[in-house]
Amino acid sequence: MERLIQIPSFDEFTEIRLGTLDSATLHVPKGGRIFMDSLGPCLGVVGYDFRHKIIFGSHMVIDPGIDEEIKKYLRILKQSGIKHTRVAVAGGNLDFTLPRGYPDYFQKLIEVKYRLQRMPGIINYITPEKVASIYRSDQLDVVYQKGRFRINYEKGNVGEPGLEPGTGRV
Repeated sequence: MERLIQIPSFDEFTEIRLGTLDSATLHVPKGGRIFMDSLGPCLGVVGYDFRHKIIFGSHMVIDPGIDEEIKKYLRILKQSGIKHTRVAVAGGNLDFTLPRGYPDYFQKLIEVKYRLQRMPGIINYITPEKVASIYRSDQLDVVYQKGRFRINYEKGNVGEPGLEPGTGRV
């Protein structure tokens, strides 16, 4: 379900929670727009404006099935007129903390990173922590807990996107 949220000031706004398949468009100060789309239990999208989108995968990004989910969303973006050169993948939970029961978790994340980097339509692979420095001048934090995505904001102003057109660099 799409939600439109007006944010006149960051002073009164701290977070937004989205369930599976929920999405939201946030109109924020300085005329910017920020998106959060929850596409499933381990995949979502964070983006700045219509031209810039980041696919965000949670800790379950090590699941091989995530590739098909990402390819599906890349097709949707292309049909919507969003160029692949504006798409990056952000892996969630990539602090490489080794969870119990996943002795090879670090290696799996590395494999996923390189696999996704070679996927057509993906220009870069970034962590959610970098989203803030690349796309905003204030703090943006995306987490996945108890079956829900949560996107947190700290007070600040929306900055200009840092993507360099035509270079594929973020």
